[in-house]
Amino acid sequence: MAEHSRPLLLFGYSSVDAWPITYDKGSSVDPNINLKSYDRLILKGKPLIQPRLEKVPIRIPLPRKSDSIYQLQNKKK
Repeated sequence: MAEHSRPLLLFGYSSVDAWPITYDKGSSVDPNINLKSYDRLILKGKPLIQPRLEKVPIRIPLPRKSDSIYQLQNKKK
């Protein structure tokens, strides 16, 4: 490690109408579970419930390796 290391702070921003198709576990709030908490993260603009969509094919990512079908079924119970 360098003798004089400096901390690094990264911010991630997105447009209000760029609705996440899937929830990333690295995000602080899942909009599919708690939309009001998700909307509180908006810095500029108004909350929306209709995402901006382009006429392009969209592929939903496969579940992460840590999410097996059995784990998902147990969460539903």
